[in-house]
Amino acid sequence: MGEGQLKTLCPKKAPLVKEVFDRYLTGDYSITSLTEVMRDRGLTGYYGQPLVRRNVEQILRNPYYCGQLKCSRGVFQGVHKPLITVATFQAVQKIKAGRHVKKQTKHRYLFRNLISCGLCGRTLTGERQKAHIYYRCHGRDCPERSYREDILETAIRAAIARIRWTDDQIASFRRKLASRDLFADQDALGASLNLRAADIQTRQSRLTDLFVDGSISDAEYQMRKGQLKLDLARIDEERVELGELKKRQGSLDDLIVFVSSLPDLYAASMPSQKRRLLKHVFDTRRTLAGNCILTPADWFNDPVGTPPTPVSLPAAQDAQSAPATIATKK
Repeated sequence: MGEGQLKTLCPKKAPLVKEVFDRYLTGDYSITSLTEVMRDRGLTGYYGQPLVRRNVEQILRNPYYCGQLKCSRGVFQGVHKPLITVATFQAVQKIKAGRHVKKQTKHRYLFRNLISCGLCGRTLTGERQKAHIYYRCHGRDCPERSYREDILETAIRAAIARIRWTDDQIASFRRKLASRDLFADQDALGASLNLRAADIQTRQSRLTDLFVDGSISDAEYQMRKGQLKLDLARIDEERVELGELKKRQGSLDDLIVFVSSLPDLYAASMPSQKRRLLKHVFDTRRTLAGNCILTPADWFNDPVGTPPTPVSLPAAQDAQSAPATIATKK
């Protein structure tokens, strides 16, 4: 028999399929609402048929998109190029199982659960009144006023525009970076990854023994074996990320570009990306007496003492391209 032909991702559908994972990962969509959005975006079902809920369900639970192949005998590492990371696939499965993020299908307000009351500490609740969205504190007897969403965003944009490092700060960061042992933390992380991999391999051996002894069924064996394979694949991804971190940690240039580009990056972002930026750029976000008070995150005050780039933020090259994105919008 000849060798099977290597499967390749459809260049037209692949970006839309990736968008299915990206949108679901925000926690803002149910399967039903995500199906409606992706149908409008142009994603189709089998043989060009209109996208239905079942199609989206099948996409989200198919490990093929993270580089794995699923068959009757379990999950195996494929040779095709993955569309998403194993970490993304596993995070989506947690959301689907209801263990990680509560899915919301209504009232996806931009600042929901992001801003707190400066008087009592409660989270402001968004609600639509006629043509505007308002956020207000529902604490009993709390005198704090309500805030219109567009006015809050204007204040947030102004705060982001003020975020910058002076030349003296950058020089200080560089001196501190030069005096540190750059690789001490990374070596510890590498050792931790090795221990995790060894633990998974031990669990794989135990699982095989249980199967051989007849203590578990074939179905349960394949399911648990597939999950352990995904865990190992995730560790491989983390090792690659760690290697890339070592390559770039000697320079603050990417982070400096990112910080200087924050206003344009925020303006060009989708609502879910804006929310992610706000969570990582500001540690606290609160209102008080008509003001929006934002406190920069620790990594901004000490980028050398904390991880060299804020977790889950867009890469510096994305920030650099943001002004062009704005300029070309019609």
